[in-house]
Amino acid sequence: MKLKVKIAMFGLVFYFYAGEKELKNFRKDSKSDDEDNEAIGCCKNNYIWVRTCSDLTSIIHELHHTVRFTCEKLGVDDEETEAYMQGYLLQEICRKLNVYKISYVINKKGEK
Repeated sequence: MKLKVKIAMFGLVFYFYAGEKELKNFRKDSKSDDEDNEAIGCCKNNYIWVRTCSDLTSIIHELHHTVRFTCEKLGVDDEETEAYMQGYLLQEICRKLNVYKISYVINKKGEK
């Protein structure tokens, strides 16, 4: 699965890949030379890959790295801006995955 998330205010586009089959595409598109096949997630610049889209912890972890990189590139040195950008990206990824509330993802893991 590949998703595209735009932040028009900054003229930015982020790419989110999930699943084993998308790892090769992530590496090709992001020009990543990371060959760690055991990783549960990785990112390069504005590209993010996670092994499974139900792993919210890995998504948030990789978003953090991507947002830090992006803010440094833009010359933004403000935690509040970073936090809002990370929250927005997470919200958009969840929306595109048809998961409208994070509590839904968390609660679904515990259901039988």
